[in-house]
Amino acid sequence: MFRMTCSALFLFVAALLTACAAFSSSTAPVPPSPAMPTTPPLPGGENSAPPGGLRLAAFFPWVIVDGDYNNLGYVALLALQRQFQTDVTYLQSVDPADLHVLMDAMAADGYTVLWAHGSQFLAAALDYARQNPELYVIVENEGDIPDLPPNVWVIDRNFHEGFYVLGALAARASQTGKIGYLGGIRLPFSYIEAHAIEQAVADFGGETEFQAVWTGDLNDADAARRAADRLIAADVDVLLGSLNQGVFGVLEAARAKEGRVLVISKYSDKSSYAPEQSLTSLLYDFSIPLAAIFQRIESGETGGVYRMALGNGISLTPLHNVDPALQAEIEAIIAGVQSGEVKVRQNSTPYP
Repeated sequence: MFRMTCSALFLFVAALLTACAAFSSSTAPVPPSPAMPTTPPLPGGENSAPPGGLRLAAFFPWVIVDGDYNNLGYVALLALQRQFQTDVTYLQSVDPADLHVLMDAMAADGYTVLWAHGSQFLAAALDYARQNPELYVIVENEGDIPDLPPNVWVIDRNFHEGFYVLGALAARASQTGKIGYLGGIRLPFSYIEAHAIEQAVADFGGETEFQAVWTGDLNDADAARRAADRLIAADVDVLLGSLNQGVFGVLEAARAKEGRVLVISKYSDKSSYAPEQSLTSLLYDFSIPLAAIFQRIESGETGGVYRMALGNGISLTPLHNVDPALQAEIEAIIAGVQSGEVKVRQNSTPYP
């Protein structure tokens, strides 16, 4: 049963969302209502979580109906609930500055596994874990974390390997010899992605020119549209978007361009919005690492690292709007990364 509400609301669609919601171990995947959250039942749905069992609370940086990163977290939460018949809840539109207070509230309500879905939460979540060793905290990051608290599990999203493949694809698909990366917030994971593209261009791109820009916001489609327009004006014809809702601004810029401009999206498939401009999407399935970590906590492992990889929670959609022969070439590159034959460097050095 849900026992608390958040103090602030984030309105993505009018009268649709509240800042938090919860559901029992048998609920249907229904987005939260604008009223006080309730626990909608499933057919025959009694709360089947065992007394004293693990209960998981998730913290999302934006709204769960974004069709993107936050929605993927919500879907993973539902899958966990069905698989383990456990109680789960979530808070959305969480500011990292509020994470400690909200984790305290969830812990007071009996939630013992706390999942911070997004690397913007990393520092605050690690600090909270150190102060509360009796709780299990799940964070997301790329690479090793020095002095990892023993009660922390890390989902390593391995962005560098995926973006190495995307960089090779962009270089091979470009007709102008110019490709561009659009990031949102200047975080280490974003620098890792851009450097991985650079490595791929050096390996497969010949004389391809690469530019990387940041809009300052993962969800600002207008800022992304302006940044994409500037890249397109500079003759860039393949755009790699490491954005959430902002990617729709990139797709709109590509649609408005007379001539061929292709866009690569991240997290979920965006091709239906701009089918003639979409090249591929790098898909993420967080239900795989979340279930594996939960199971290992149940078996007594208090902390560790779960590494996602191409073929293990990460995949590409089939290629569109390019020579079909390129599909086999990219699959060969993926196989090289998977086997370890191709070593992708994880370089988080900031861009100027």
